[in-house]
Amino acid sequence: MAINQYKWEKLYKRQLGCCYYCLQKFDTKRNSVNALRKVTVDHIRPVCEMKELSQIEKNTCNTVLACQECNRRKANISAELFLE
Repeated sequence: MAINQYKWEKLYKRQLGCCYYCLQKFDTKRNSVNALRKVTVDHIRPVCEMKELSQIEKNTCNTVLACQECNRRKANISAELFLE
C-alpha cells in the first residue's frame, strides 16, 4: 500500500520509529546491517474485513508501520489475532 510522505512521517513519529507489532526499532541508515528490517505499511484490520467502509476510512486510522517480517507473518488476519 502506498501512502504519502506526510502520513508516513506521522506514523513513524507516533510509533517512535518502531514496528507496531514487534516493537523493534527501524534502522534509519540505508547501508547498515539492520537495513533488512525494512519498513512496510500494514492494515491493522485487513481490508477484506472492511468492505462496508470507504477507501478513505480504510486508510486513515487503519494503517501502521511494520517490519517486513511481521507484515509477512500477519498476512490477512487482524492485529488482535496476530498479537495473541
